[in-house]
Amino acid sequence: IQAHADSNSNGGGGGSSHLPSDTDDEEIYANAFFGIVLPMCVWLVCFLRAYQFRQLIEEAESEAEERTRSLATGAGGGGSNDNEG
Repeated sequence: IQAHADSNSNGGGGGSSHLPSDTDDEEIYANAFFGIVLPMCVWLVCFLRAYQFRQLIEEAESEAEERTRSLATGAGGGGSNDNEG
């Protein structure tokens, strides 16, 4: 009866007498991947997309400034050919 009770206590909880095996190593690596590496990759992609979005906004602002300047100089100068094209 005592041996039966010991086998039940080691089987369910993964006690200290449990020897490591290849499947335990694979499980550790899988847990590390999903718990650490995968979220880091998601954050990296988020930062990359935010940087690209910022660059896109800056480019749009500079194009808008150029367009405003060309309209202002075209309207003020009267005979400018800058806005033809």
